[in-house]
Amino acid sequence: MSLGKGFTGVRQPEFDLLVACHCQAGPRLERLAELLHAELRTAGLDPTPALRVGDIARRVLRQGDDLRRRQRLIRELERAQAAHPTCTADGTFLGVPDGEPAAEGLLAARTARLVTDGDAGALARLLSHAARGGDPGFVRAFLGAIGAEGVTVLPAALVRSVARAGDPVSAGRHAEQARQATALLSRALAAGTDPASAAFAGDDFLAELVRQGRARHTHGDLTYFGYQAQALVWRAADPGVPYSARFAQVVGRDAVAFEHERYASRWRARLDPLGALTDTGQVALLDLATVLGLGPGFADGPPSAGPPGTTGTGRAVVDDLLHATAMTRDASQTLLGGATLTHLLTTRLDAFATTGGHPALARLLRSALTGQDPTSRTLSAEAAEVVSAHLSGVFTVGDDGDLAIADRARLDRLAPLRQPLAAALAARVADLTDAILDHGRLGRLGVEELDRLLAFVNSDDTCFELLIRAHTEHMRAALNDVPSFTGADGLARFDFDENGEIGGTERLFALNRHLTNRVVEESRLFGHLLETRAQALVASGLDAKKTDESLRTMVRDSLGLLPLPGATHLGTLAKSAFGDLLTAGYTKLTETGYDQIARHFASDPRLPLDEAYKDIADNDGAIERLTEQMIIATALSHGAFDDIPLEHRTFAEGHPAAIKALQTMTQDEYRDFLKWARQNSETSDLLERARDTTANTGDVRRNLGLAEAERPRGDR
Repeated sequence: MSLGKGFTGVRQPEFDLLVACHCQAGPRLERLAELLHAELRTAGLDPTPALRVGDIARRVLRQGDDLRRRQRLIRELERAQAAHPTCTADGTFLGVPDGEPAAEGLLAARTARLVTDGDAGALARLLSHAARGGDPGFVRAFLGAIGAEGVTVLPAALVRSVARAGDPVSAGRHAEQARQATALLSRALAAGTDPASAAFAGDDFLAELVRQGRARHTHGDLTYFGYQAQALVWRAADPGVPYSARFAQVVGRDAVAFEHERYASRWRARLDPLGALTDTGQVALLDLATVLGLGPGFADGPPSAGPPGTTGTGRAVVDDLLHATAMTRDASQTLLGGATLTHLLTTRLDAFATTGGHPALARLLRSALTGQDPTSRTLSAEAAEVVSAHLSGVFTVGDDGDLAIADRARLDRLAPLRQPLAAALAARVADLTDAILDHGRLGRLGVEELDRLLAFVNSDDTCFELLIRAHTEHMRAALNDVPSFTGADGLARFDFDENGEIGGTERLFALNRHLTNRVVEESRLFGHLLETRAQALVASGLDAKKTDESLRTMVRDSLGLLPLPGATHLGTLAKSAFGDLLTAGYTKLTETGYDQIARHFASDPRLPLDEAYKDIADNDGAIERLTEQMIIATALSHGAFDDIPLEHRTFAEGHPAAIKALQTMTQDEYRDFLKWARQNSETSDLLERARDTTANTGDVRRNLGLAEAERPRGDR
């Protein structure tokens, strides 16, 4: 009889008799094979039958060894009281594990029950099984034995023991052991609820987790909802064993819904006049560590002081859930499916302030919204729409005709959403460009709502830098997406004199036409980013003419500078950097190097070219420098200067003359190089077009409902 994957059901004493008989049969068959072989050889007959009996004997011997191993496991499990008979219509069976990991899983489950019962020494024994925590056989047996109820009551027992510890030294020791135990339980639960894992415990187990999570439990003098205890397991999530999308769909969404059901009436009461007068903050369903006054210390260090539930001293069930599911894009996106995203950003938004849960929300949003997949696009558009609706009435027009803040309290309430929303918008920078150029939409948002969103996020320095970096890479990729000059298609498009080849003049004309179109298109979004940044600073009472140090650093560190002669073309570098920046790299923007030159400049502040950018006076000037760098880089890497002599130029060296490596140029040599490049290309005209496009603030001001500007932005 089978009692589940990894187990075989046996009846005693029949099993003991089977082991004894099987173990006797092996040696007897082996002896029979020897005797038969000798008789057949003596009679001059074929010994093949004896060889076959020998094979059977060896097989029976191996089976006997396995049966004895299983018998020893049964004895060990019986001694530890970890073997439990199962009664069926055919009799009473014992589940015999097929391997050592499964047996150890049963022993760990027995020890976990002892921990729950208050056995003082059981916790240390439970931790001795931690090395097996990643084995599927161990996980299946462990979770199968403790069940969803054990997953729920064990963390409650652990946190209660920490709370009841007397002196600080004892409390610290208990807390450390409890953290290790919940980490073991979390790894097992993550694997056991993942259908792609060999340890998957099945959909029935997931359903039982939900039932236990919603149920009331009592442990000694402690009464709690199951999700308050399970949340401690989620808090201990290991990035190496992340929770699955299936867990997020079944358990995660229900935990969010359960909290909403519990507190919906209280949250609505805050909107009444009386509720507004007595409001002390939106409540949240707290995890057990916070309820018992341990705060984040249960997971992150010694128990913290302070009343439970105060800002920054504890966590809610939902905070722990977001922490666990943010570790993979699939899980985070699945959790935010349905109506969850809108609920978190509307009905529940204020509850994150109760426990300082905004960072957990931000991590989840970044994980779910910043990919290049269709689900990321859909969720980022939904998030943008929700935040845009929140912003209605937040801004107004000041006495000077510029942007002003009408509702500071609501703006402060939304402030934690700036950075995750900026990351989502940066990932959609191509969609932003299309919306501005073609009067398109991001989801259901038009350019008016998008400019309001940009004004909201661009008041934060980090957000502004993120969007500028993203669009710089987008522009660099667009400039380098030069039409092919080879093959039949290239000849058909650019062989204007029809001589069967594309000459230097034809190549330069086609390149300039491409650059003109791309520069104007890409500069439009730069204009919107710069003007919304300036308006955000004005609304916050800051100087709109300030130069953001991040932009000055970007220019100085050669973001967009030329590649070394002979190096890979920037087109390839830009596209790969663009993709990395908007996905995995968004949390390490200041460490991102887009080519070897950028890394070299960033590592040595004494380079002579640093002096070339000290005169940048405002953000407009910084963007102009970046644009100039990108235009010349594209022209150089696509052969626009191949036919122009370099002899006697200060920035050239060698025979034949070639452009020096940029890190060896002095300030004067670099300026000479830029002047030469402008004289031998359409760079000056392109820069003028970019400057005019960027400086045209009319669209942004109209979208924000502001008065037409009487002076250029640089004179403000």
